[in-house]
Amino acid sequence: GEVARRLGTATCRQEAVMLKAAGAAHGISRTVVIGVTAPGRGIRAHAWLDGDGGCRDGAGFQELLRLTA
Repeated sequence: GEVARRLGTATCRQEAVMLKAAGAAHGISRTVVIGVTAPGRGIRAHAWLDGDGGCRDGAGFQELLRLTA
């Protein structure tokens, strides 16, 4: 569908927000989490859906913010 087509070029933040919206359209509430790496390793940011396993999770990132609304 439309979400899958857009995910091909989406940033992690855009992907997480689109997947949250797609879930909400089907009555599924998800939380977008934004985190960063420790400064000693070079600061990198990442966004993911809470509870989303695999390569989209926040392993190695310190959580900064949760977007539930």
